Amino acid sequence: MSQAASSPTDPSVQAVVRADALRTAVATARSLVSECRVRLDSDGLLVAATDPATVASVRVTLDAAGFEHYDASDTTVGIDLDRLADVLALGDPDDLVSLTIEDSRGLLHVEHADLHYTLGLIDPDAIRAPPDPAKLDFDHAGRLTLDAAFLSRVVDASEMVSDHVTLELGAEGLRAVADGDTDTAVVEHDADPETTGEATAIYSLSYLADIVAVLPSTSVAVALGDDLPVELDYDFRDDHGHAEFVLSPRLRRT
Repeated sequence: MSQAASSPTDPSVQAVVRADALRTAVATARSLVSECRVRLDSDGLLVAATDPATVASVRVTLDAAGFEHYDASDTTVGIDLDRLADVLALGDPDDLVSLTIEDSRGLLHVEHADLHYTLGLIDPDAIRAPPDPAKLDFDHAGRLTLDAAFLSRVVDASEMVSDHVTLELGAEGLRAVADGDTDTAVVEHDADPETTGEATAIYSLSYLADIVAVLPSTSVAVALGDDLPVELDYDFRDDHGHAEFVLSPRLRRT
């Protein structure tokens, strides 16, 4: 039997999860980084990372209850997300995927359907440290909840005229404005019962587009403050998974 197909010895993590849940977690983190630290403990899986330019950060959690089977000690490993995404793409979304981590050997075994793939892990100390959660706690003026499809329309319309978009939160709801040399695109969303406060900030469309591209078809909570990072967070995997993006604003033009 080959080494790739041999039985793992002394695994620190043994877990089974639906492929679509793991794909969502990987795609979410991969929208900003190609490799990251992954922590697995008794609570579940955690990915927290900042893009190389430190403009945006992402935090993804998948509760232990979101797995079909989960047994993990407190383990932190480095994973190449591009390679893992390629492996997961070989199966069907409703496949059950088995994950076994041999931390001592630096190996991640991935099994689904008739495939057994072994990935070499990355030394987590060689990967940029995740952001300090305390530094991502902002005093936002307010928030509202909207469909991910609305954010897709904001990106699509704004990219037709500019490389940035202004988000304005007020009593009437959210207004996205993109000004070009000759054209202007405006997309509006009515207020909801949670909408409070007023705020205005400008954001890079290239980053916002990368984030919006991986949002599942679900409700997204958007929090805004004057010239503060925008926060987008949502649940997935029957509320056992949670993702949060924080995107820094651009300086206002004077």
